[in-house]
Amino acid sequence: MGRRKMRVRVGVVAIAIAGSVLYAQTANIDAKADSKQTVACVVPHGRDALLKLMQCCSRDLKSDRDCREYDAVNRYVIIKDDAPTKPQAYLLIPSIKVTGIDDKRIFAAPYVNLWANAWDQSERYPGWGERRIGMAINSAHARTQDQLHVHISCIDPKVAQVLDDHAKEPDGIKPYTVQLPPANNNYDVTVVNDLTDGESPFWVAKKAAKTGERMADKSVAVVKAKEPGRYYILTTVYKDGKGGAAEELLDQTCGTGN
Repeated sequence: MGRRKMRVRVGVVAIAIAGSVLYAQTANIDAKADSKQTVACVVPHGRDALLKLMQCCSRDLKSDRDCREYDAVNRYVIIKDDAPTKPQAYLLIPSIKVTGIDDKRIFAAPYVNLWANAWDQSERYPGWGERRIGMAINSAHARTQDQLHVHISCIDPKVAQVLDDHAKEPDGIKPYTVQLPPANNNYDVTVVNDLTDGESPFWVAKKAAKTGERMADKSVAVVKAKEPGRYYILTTVYKDGKGGAAEELLDQTCGTGN
């Protein structure tokens, strides 16, 4: 009887020790998990706000409610524009420091193809169909942030109508200049078959620059042409204190009125 009780008591002690070890291991795992919890992004005010938000999103998409996608290969993030007047607007932002349209890095990989990446992402953000999509980058004079970003939303229907009407002309695919609503600013229009490499809107804008114009003065928009497989590249320039903001061509409510 004595030996049997001893064995039982030893077994109870062994179970208790095993339970303690398991609890300690579980607690250690929980502690490690807690140490890896998402740290909320703290975005400063000022012209580097987008830069900071981009850095947070590229580290952890859960760090801010506006983070949507991070592409480590093509080196960009997709962020929801949180402006109350832009409920259907998104931003594609390089995941390294690229100042803007005046930065020379836009002419080299991977950012020379940034517009093509943005167009692909527009299928989901905002996802209104290619004939309604519009994208834009403002000039250095019109931007409020010193981190390159492509505005992705819908094109103003009045702008699309002007472009489609001109496409009916016999020389509709040749470069031309047109005044576009809402401000009737002049835009040079070029039709391309692709948005990459030599047909990148960055290169189109550079080649279209007139004497004395700098890339910092340029603003660019991209719209799907009526003809399958073609795009309108719209370039305008900041001059005499006005213009240089192709974002004006976008309807960032996509007609929802929200």
